[in-house]
Amino acid sequence: MKNKWIYIEPTVFIWQDSTHYLFYNAINSKKVFIPHNNTINPIVQSLCIEKNSYCTKLDDDISNNKEFEEFIDILSSNRLGNIITCYDSKRPVNIPPKLILDKPVENIKTNGEYFDPKILDDINELIIQLSGNCNINCKNCSEFKLQLIHCSQSEHTMSNEKIEQLIKQVKHLNLKKLNIIGGDLLSMKKFESIIDLLSSVCVKKIFNVHYHQLKLDKIQYLLNKDETSLVRICVHFDGIEQNQLLRQIEKVGKYNARVLWSFIVSSENELEFCYSILNKCKSIQHEIKPFYNKNNEEFIREFVFVNQEDIDAINLNKREIFANQVLNRNYFGKITILANGKIFDNINFKVAGNIDDCLEDVIHKIITEGRSWRWIRSNDICDNCLYKLICPPPSNLELVMKSKVICQTPKSYKSA
Repeated sequence: MKNKWIYIEPTVFIWQDSTHYLFYNAINSKKVFIPHNNTINPIVQSLCIEKNSYCTKLDDDISNNKEFEEFIDILSSNRLGNIITCYDSKRPVNIPPKLILDKPVENIKTNGEYFDPKILDDINELIIQLSGNCNINCKNCSEFKLQLIHCSQSEHTMSNEKIEQLIKQVKHLNLKKLNIIGGDLLSMKKFESIIDLLSSVCVKKIFNVHYHQLKLDKIQYLLNKDETSLVRICVHFDGIEQNQLLRQIEKVGKYNARVLWSFIVSSENELEFCYSILNKCKSIQHEIKPFYNKNNEEFIREFVFVNQEDIDAINLNKREIFANQVLNRNYFGKITILANGKIFDNINFKVAGNIDDCLEDVIHKIITEGRSWRWIRSNDICDNCLYKLICPPPSNLELVMKSKVICQTPKSYKSA
């Protein structure tokens, strides 16, 4: 006896709200919206029952239903699923995409004796502030570090002993990146000896320098000393003349491959200034970072928040979608250690520990508490949006703006 079954491909996610289904294929990033209707609803609900394994038997009389035919056309044309005919009663089996964690956080919380001996492997990026000494007194100085990897002024300087102690520990971490920040980093006492210490850490190092504190001889020293080093030069456009900036860019041109110009913009005028510089300096490595200064919300919403076109262009694989369910891909694995010894998983969150604490204990605390590593897109707006798991993870920009979303229009669905 012939039996017809409808199946969904194992790479396809199905999400729904009160009006639509979103079918997302993690192989080709195809996003298909299908409105609810009385014909489709029971079929999709049956497909999503775990024991049905993305496959459900069809009634004989449904094949001639126009809404059903359109539904199958949409599935097959977008490689989301199709109909299969079997000559026995056995159910075809697919494996729906489902996140399975080897070590759920809930188990770590409830089992006091459990401790992962490889917990430090979760750290992939370290941000170390060596000193807060600085004489520039930038406007919004204390705000930049809340949104960006950026120097900041303070009365603290990490002692050479503490730096040596920290470097010894860093060598045993599975780091991918080490960010070094100040204060005025290039004016630190014993600068050369500190660079010599840091050069012993075999990982990509980024030295973050303010544009107004450039010292070419110091930049030459650290880049010549360690081939894994990169210098990020943070540029704020207030009070800067274009010709002056162009001359500085030319001065460090010899090291273009290892210098990253980080242009921080707060307005459309500054953005245009930035593009003007880049048109004249096409060979430099650069990034453009938006900054919310509490008076430019309109600019941020227009030029930074994602719109429908941005969402349509998002291409996430299955692993990335799984990650969005349980962790924040912006911040997971990142640790900040300030010059006063305080440790943060995110500078906008509470202190996680101190440099003298056992680092394993600090990371255990970060993982088990509701901190930035596990800060996912979950609130009364996002929880009701079909884009929730494909949108960018929450960011510090949203936090300082006190915004629940990073999108211009929280919901706008275009049906297939």
